[in-house]
Amino acid sequence: MTIALARFSAGQTTYIASLNSIMTTLETAINGLLAATTTGTTTGTGTGAVGLTEIWEQNGLVGASSFPVTCATSQTLSVGSGAAWILGQQTMPRATSAVTLTFAGKASGVYAIIVDGAGGLSISALSAALTGSSLQIYSVQFNAPNFGSAARLVPILVQGNDYQRALSSPIFGSFARLADRLSALDNALTVDALYAQSFVSATSWSYKTGHLRNNNAIVSTTAGTLALAASATHYIEVAISTGTVSYATGGWTASEAIALRKLVTSGSVIISNEDVRTWAQVAGGAGGVAGLANSGTTDGTWYLYRGTGATSALPSTATIVVDRGSLTDVAVRYNATTAKWQYTNDGSTYLGFGEVAGLDVGAGQTTRVTLVASAPAVLAMTVISTTGAPVLLSLSGLVSTTTTAVWLRGTAFDSAMASLGTSAEPFPGVAFYRDSSTITANAVAKIYAQHLASAVEMPQMVLIPVSNQLLEYGAWAASDGSLRCSVYLVGYVDLITGPGPQLVCATVTGLTASVGGNTYALSVGQFSATVNRGLVYLLEVSATMGAGSTYDVEVYENSSVSTGALLFQALTIDASAAYTTRVAWHVRDTLSAQVNHVRISNMGASAGLVSLKWVGDRFA
Repeated sequence: MTIALARFSAGQTTYIASLNSIMTTLETAINGLLAATTTGTTTGTGTGAVGLTEIWEQNGLVGASSFPVTCATSQTLSVGSGAAWILGQQTMPRATSAVTLTFAGKASGVYAIIVDGAGGLSISALSAALTGSSLQIYSVQFNAPNFGSAARLVPILVQGNDYQRALSSPIFGSFARLADRLSALDNALTVDALYAQSFVSATSWSYKTGHLRNNNAIVSTTAGTLALAASATHYIEVAISTGTVSYATGGWTASEAIALRKLVTSGSVIISNEDVRTWAQVAGGAGGVAGLANSGTTDGTWYLYRGTGATSALPSTATIVVDRGSLTDVAVRYNATTAKWQYTNDGSTYLGFGEVAGLDVGAGQTTRVTLVASAPAVLAMTVISTTGAPVLLSLSGLVSTTTTAVWLRGTAFDSAMASLGTSAEPFPGVAFYRDSSTITANAVAKIYAQHLASAVEMPQMVLIPVSNQLLEYGAWAASDGSLRCSVYLVGYVDLITGPGPQLVCATVTGLTASVGGNTYALSVGQFSATVNRGLVYLLEVSATMGAGSTYDVEVYENSSVSTGALLFQALTIDASAAYTTRVAWHVRDTLSAQVNHVRISNMGASAGLVSLKWVGDRFA
């Protein structure tokens, strides 16, 4: 719109008429401007008050920061600056500074904060009649002398600053249009953000960037384009190990890949376009855990933990847990430290398979005799001339490492027996000893020689102690050096260790014996004779107390004297001498906690100390 005004010239005779024309033009323009911005009409095409009704079709506060309310004191409210839009009046009252409103002297009740046509703020009853130029913007609950609550009564109308703030965010950055910002939110809230289709042209298919997790590694893929084959079905996948996007035409591959899209082309035109992505995929190692499927697997091996091969990278335990909700979880685990599979039924105590909670099995020992078929020769000597110097003989490969003794059968002959007559060894033959490296006093057994002229062979049997599959022998020959002998292994004796009774002996010293009595829980760590089940057959008690003192000793079956059964009792023991009893009693622990209680009752006048020695057989 333009305004044309008359011009003046020298000698002009129509000066008054021209001036009136200018005034008329200016008056028309000014009146039109005022009508467009300040009039109350609801029709027309003006951009002022009439135009604002097209933007704001209801009463409200202009912008989220208009007229904020805070509590200044217990009876005053501070209302900040702002602007409001009153639709019926097509006016925008505005306040440029904060106003303090006081409720002092007002009765308890609900009040309204109003803004008038000039931007003034005041308090009125919520039900009070208001003029058309005023707007109730807040209701206030006042519980004299304090405030209860404040509620906004009109909506927030978007202003320029609010719109500008909506165009950017710390996560998605800034946008030129609100529609662009909303599109970014749409993509972020759907699976379309990862490996989404971005463009299709003839047989070219383009995809967006994507990210996926491969165990504990994040693999990223940049945007790209695939050239499709003509007249074919394309199974598009992304490899979880590399993030590479590719396709196969024969179907989904069996490798570790995640399906993205299925496209069918006819000639150079895509005739079918199917999105097959899912939020998660777990099957046969593709995009999930190797060997794990929702409904079975064809893999022969499932890996609970697939390490790098380096020992340092392996976990100390690998565990399968059953989540029981509010109840304690139970689990099965492999303990790499102890190299055992273990389980727990209480979430804390792990037992090896086959073990029983609280059971400590004792160890017993026995012997086993093994006879050797076709007894092998362990010593064969002819024409020996020696004076009994010890020689080490190894039976490795013939007897067990737990062998304690061997049976040997041998014969020895000497042609000049009568010529041997020393005080050390008056008769020729072969003497056997236990390995001198393991024992100081050698046990001796001997195979005596016969006269070589004798035609009768007389075998002799000897039993020799053995240690570490070793023994020693020494040969004593007559002076002509004609001793000869043959020795064979007949059998051997093994020491076998297994479940059974076990001797236990333990001592506890320095137990305080206060006047009246003390009770002690003697656990395995303190007193190893305290077991689940056993037979105690010796108890020795030594006390250091005042002269003439006496005391009682009582043993209870578990960790509670008040509820545990009494196992043993000795009363009025004289503290001046050690007390010993061989009255046997069965010891038991009904709590399976390997704990018994001992109570010492001091009947003397002063405190003292007591020591205990407990000997018996441990069953379990």
